[in-house]
Amino acid sequence: EGLANGEQDEDLEEDDVAMTLACLRSWRDGADDDSKQGKCMPARECGRRLFAFFNSGSRSGASQPHRHVQFLPADGMCQGEEGGDSDRHWAMLIDEVERCDREGKERLKLPFAYYAKTLEEHMTGADVHGVYRELLQQWKDRWSSAMGLEARPEYGFSYNLGITTSYMMLMPRLRDGVDLVNEEGEEVGFVSLNGTALAGTLMVKKWEEWKCLRAKGPQGIDKVIAL
Repeated sequence: EGLANGEQDEDLEEDDVAMTLACLRSWRDGADDDSKQGKCMPARECGRRLFAFFNSGSRSGASQPHRHVQFLPADGMCQGEEGGDSDRHWAMLIDEVERCDREGKERLKLPFAYYAKTLEEHMTGADVHGVYRELLQQWKDRWSSAMGLEARPEYGFSYNLGITTSYMMLMPRLRDGVDLVNEEGEEVGFVSLNGTALAGTLMVKKWEEWKCLRAKGPQGIDKVIAL
């Protein structure tokens, strides 16, 4: 009900997070009618996973005004690049950050600020919503301290949220996007990044934009995202 009635710059409610978690776990476990009838392999056996993301605020790259969580198949993102080495391992960014956390290593240094925390299998929807509130509050506190303003949508408060069955990651946003200029000084387009960046992917409309971002490396997105 919350997702159906809420605005995109409103916080996720407990039911929203619980439904998101249920979808992630169901996809992973193959807990659907077809798998129960033996018509397909369980998700954990065939490697299917979903990545959920939520764009909140006017500077988050949100494409719709109503509140909605989106899902992408992780296995689709992990396929080899066309024309490249299809056997090369590619892991989602959120998985790499989680791996460092669980192995007790120093957190990955990324070209943007982020807040993150592990999720355990025993956690309920209410538990995971509590983690979301915790990460969100960290960003709100930093926003208020840096901007001298209350963390409210009308002041541009924005962020992207990424969720898997075992990890949650929140990325603060200060601007929606950036005009891309290639090495020849020509404008190639405007890129507005969203929560897919937390999976280590970028959605662009034109091949020229993609080539420009790849050529610039991390410097191509550090001014798009946040602190």
